[in-house]
Amino acid sequence: MTLLTNIASLVTVNANGAPFKTGAQLRDIGEIRDGAVLFDDVIRWVGPASELPAELITEDTEVIDCSG
Repeated sequence: MTLLTNIASLVTVNANGAPFKTGAQLRDIGEIRDGAVLFDDVIRWVGPASELPAELITEDTEVIDCSG
């Protein structure tokens, strides 16, 4: 797994289960300050870095610091 951390501003798009968004729906975005994303072949977790559950991180997790 890979963990991206210290993301200053992470923009999210909630599609409410739909496979994609179109038109005016694309204006419905969110922002996470000091975000983190944990993924392998799919996104496993996304949110504020301070809320990342420690049990999701393993010794094999590659951590990439996105600050700056």
